[in-house]
Amino acid sequence: SVGHRNAVVVDLGKRLFHAVSPAVAMQLLTAFYEINAPFFKDSLEQHQREVFAMLAGCEITFRAALPQNERQFYEKLPERFRPPYRICRDLAARNDPRSPCSQFFMSADSFGRRLGVSCSEGDRMLKPLVKLEIIRVVKLGERRTAGRTPRSTEYAWIPPFREVAFPALPSIVAEPDENLFAPAETASDKLEDLDEAVF
Repeated sequence: SVGHRNAVVVDLGKRLFHAVSPAVAMQLLTAFYEINAPFFKDSLEQHQREVFAMLAGCEITFRAALPQNERQFYEKLPERFRPPYRICRDLAARNDPRSPCSQFFMSADSFGRRLGVSCSEGDRMLKPLVKLEIIRVVKLGERRTAGRTPRSTEYAWIPPFREVAFPALPSIVAEPDENLFAPAETASDKLEDLDEAVF
């Protein structure tokens, strides 16, 4: 039914908001429309407008659910670093039997695909998050070689609000604690120097 398909799009949109960049989310939800076009009443253009509005709503909901100090930090991030931030946050919140809570595996190639950019650009987008001490490298990955299985780099999520509980948003509703966030001067200095220091 139309209602069921719309519910699927909304559910996919909410999940994709945390997993990929808005541009990639739009590509995937456009593909969903094209595959199921005979069953949609709206035009592709209308579908894309609704997806755009939905993703904008997800951004509002995401910010509103963040503890105050984390929200302040997030809003100071340059726009292009917000999707990488959300992706890493979401991955760190998942239960992965291969790594402890708050740790996750990510290759530059996989990160690039999630952002809709090249492998090298994906690597360049990971570096600022390390520079800002949002994530740290736990163990470097290994390329595929004769007799050796490739392994993605393992990262740990180490934001200034370290004690914020998982799982990821939007379930977090805990009151912010002033002690969970790094001093504003430190965070601001890092953000202001981001492009110069990393690129």
